[in-house]
Amino acid sequence: MLLSDGASTSGRDPLAAAAEARRLRVPVYTVALGTASGTIPSPDGSGREPVPPDTETLARIAEATGGEAFTALDRGQLAAVYERLGSEVATETEEREVTAAFAGGAVVLLLAGAGLSLRWFRRLV
Repeated sequence: MLLSDGASTSGRDPLAAAAEARRLRVPVYTVALGTASGTIPSPDGSGREPVPPDTETLARIAEATGGEAFTALDRGQLAAVYERLGSEVATETEEREVTAAFAGGAVVLLLAGAGLSLRWFRRLV
């Protein structure tokens, strides 16, 4: 999931990164934050500069990766987006047997102990 205003100010080209995500079969769900009239203080301190969200770029990223684009103008909409994504993006629990790994580790420790016993005391017991 990508939360952004969509404007790329440094780093990789976002569409090139989206192509890489698609190649790796990673869908990117984008959420555009901000409003068309949003502003931030200008870097030189001379006032404020506009920072509207670039919803077009975010939509292109989502489309290129097989994800979906959302817009959140307020906290209520953002909560709805999270709820919807929570039902679409899920995790899968997979059980794994780890007994063999612990048994193998125990054998390695026993062999190391036997080797050290032979070296230090010149006997196994």
